[in-house]
Amino acid sequence: MNQILSVNMPNRNKQNGKKVGIKPIIIFFCIILVIFGIAMIAIGFLSKPNNITVDNRNNNTVSDNTEDNKPRIDITESVDKLNVRISSENGIEKVVYKWNNEDETPINIYDENTYTFDIDKKIGVNILTLTATDKKGAVQEIKREYEGKEKYSPTFNLSQKSNTLIVKCTSDKVIDYISYFYDQEEEKRQSINNQTGEIEVDIREGEHNLTIKVVNLEGETSTEEKKIYIPTADIKVTQDRQRFIVNAEDSRKITKIRINLNGEQIERNVDNNKYTEEFNLKDGYNAIMIMVTNSDGLSIIKGVSWNKE
Repeated sequence: MNQILSVNMPNRNKQNGKKVGIKPIIIFFCIILVIFGIAMIAIGFLSKPNNITVDNRNNNTVSDNTEDNKPRIDITESVDKLNVRISSENGIEKVVYKWNNEDETPINIYDENTYTFDIDKKIGVNILTLTATDKKGAVQEIKREYEGKEKYSPTFNLSQKSNTLIVKCTSDKVIDYISYFYDQEEEKRQSINNQTGEIEVDIREGEHNLTIKVVNLEGETSTEEKKIYIPTADIKVTQDRQRFIVNAEDSRKITKIRINLNGEQIERNVDNNKYTEEFNLKDGYNAIMIMVTNSDGLSIIKGVSWNKE
């Protein structure tokens, strides 16, 4: 009987040993399966398209990904404006926006699938609510916080010295550079690194658009566009070589002509768009210089010389 006990006891222990080893393994695999299931559910949820705002900080554009063919809203932020682009395959029916709790501002849309417009930012931190509705009644609404800063506004002063315009700018911040260009020509830039700076701009006869840009060290930009009217003038010698002919014209109005003929000062008050006058030449060397001024106070200076034999 002792032998039987000695034989059976090890078997029971062996069986008990198997139960003790399998149970923790089963529990471990169950935990792994539960964690895996939770992870798959989370991934599926996160990958599902929704109306959550996406902030693309590389280009300051915020987009709302839409589902169920709702209108799409893309907003690009600049220093003082928001550029809004609304698009819908079904056509845009209505767009309204408001700041904080103010009244809604409607945007006039004319039966388009894509429409772009600007919204001026308000100073301080404000909440923009923008709602777009398509022609099938699908609505997309965003509510987002934007901070508007005081617009960078340096002062501009324009004066003239001879045939050069002097542009002087004063700022409460250090100016990095001032640039300018006429019409669609290439921009010319001058470094300043001060709160006050000035640049010289060559005069162009006739009517031109002059654009002046001031950029401070913080990257803020202020642009001033001016329509510049400069009189046109020319001086010729008559075919018989006996006289100077002075011609001047301005699309605004000529107000004054100053003439220096061989040292003699002559002044004419004018109230017209055109001016013509002839001056006799003396024997020998002759020199004439004229300054034509228009109603804007801007002038052009021209001069020629001639030897009369």
